[in-house]
Amino acid sequence: MLKRYSLFCLPLVASLTIASYYYTMAKSSTTPDLDAFICISSEDDIYNVKGGIGTYLAVLTKEIKRIYPHMEIHWITKSHNASDFSEIDAFGIHRHYLSDTNPYQDKPFCKHLELSDSAGKALLDQEVFLNKANAKLSEILATLKGKKVAIECGEWEGIAHQVFRVIDNKDILKVARIHTPLAVTMISNKLPVSTTNKLQLIHEYETLNNVDCVTSCTNYMKVLLVEHVLGDCQAADQIRVIPNPVDSKNYKPGTCSRSLSIDKVNALLGKKFLTQDTYNIYFIGSVETRKGAELAMAAVATIAAELPQARFCFFGHHGGNASKNLTANTKLAPEILYEKIPVQYRDQVAFSGYVDHAELPSIMESGDVFPIMYLGDNFPGAVAEISLMEKPILALSRGGVHEMLCDKNGELVAYDLGTSLKEAPAKLAQGVIELYHNPQQRLNIGRNLGALIRGKYEPEKITREIIEFYSDCLLKKN
Repeated sequence: MLKRYSLFCLPLVASLTIASYYYTMAKSSTTPDLDAFICISSEDDIYNVKGGIGTYLAVLTKEIKRIYPHMEIHWITKSHNASDFSEIDAFGIHRHYLSDTNPYQDKPFCKHLELSDSAGKALLDQEVFLNKANAKLSEILATLKGKKVAIECGEWEGIAHQVFRVIDNKDILKVARIHTPLAVTMISNKLPVSTTNKLQLIHEYETLNNVDCVTSCTNYMKVLLVEHVLGDCQAADQIRVIPNPVDSKNYKPGTCSRSLSIDKVNALLGKKFLTQDTYNIYFIGSVETRKGAELAMAAVATIAAELPQARFCFFGHHGGNASKNLTANTKLAPEILYEKIPVQYRDQVAFSGYVDHAELPSIMESGDVFPIMYLGDNFPGAVAEISLMEKPILALSRGGVHEMLCDKNGELVAYDLGTSLKEAPAKLAQGVIELYHNPQQRLNIGRNLGALIRGKYEPEKITREIIEFYSDCLLKKN
């Protein structure tokens, strides 16, 4: 089945040969051959926070502007309300916010769109935003005529596919940055093949099929991209693996006291859930199948029976939120998850819903252990952030998490839960109980994780690698 993709990959092969795979960090320049950088996403880090992409782009754009102040930076993203607006942030980055609100409501044909149906509304929202994003991209490029520009568009939703298909300019580099393609998410989250998802699959492929180079945060996702999207073609060999820079400035231990952190969590939950004596087990991120939410719940009874003082708290979007369809990643409802554990332990489990990203460092301070049960993720920001806070992680050694948390010798620095999904709940219970009885081990794991992540993904180092790679690709295009 994968072989049939080969025919469609021919344009991609021709395009990607422009960006030589034989890039080396030995080529370093203080001022890269770029005048401007444009990034595009459907989320940001302030108004419309959905996941890791907005956080990554915030760190990247700030670092680019700091390291290369001459460079003009534009970020096209989705508005959090019905307004289109632009602003220049404190770092000098031009942010363009575009609303996905229905612009056709006064037109006669609009009655046929059946917007009372959630699937129909999701489809319209996506198309409205994509059309606006491509128009804004064209508008910005017109102001940069004659300048050397790199455009980075995450493959998610294939936002730039319209412009990428038609633009062919030696001064413009078109880049697809791989986060987690919908085709991969659909498998792990068992998503339905809705009309919206069908179009998104096409948009993502069209974006990938019309770029000059592709980068992936991990080798793991590079492999999945080839398997589930591109098929086995020559272009796959030229995908460059470059990790994300991490937010080491805002995430660091000592953000606030444990007492204050406990008070914040209790206020967030609206009840006295934690005390100074509870053993706090924190799950950071959306409550999804692919994030291992069911695996976590399967371990609750064993842990709670052994440790009555244990408290399990899930911080992130869940199916009970009004905004549960923020992305195609289906969110699980707490009510359904509670049914998976005996009644007597349910008062030891809480779901906070979405937490302002800026509040996470202070909330994490009261966490004692942080399980990462991801079935297979790319470069999850939560893993980096927990590590930067020097908190102990118990991790399934799967996907990009394994790449992130291994040291130069290939040893997992986190508490290793192995790779088996079948054995995961039992191993999680064993690990959480073991670490409860060994505070020094928790401390050591946390410190080692902090040192590992700060060294591997230092923001300036990674940002320079990304920008210098783009600059080198543009030079080769000429």
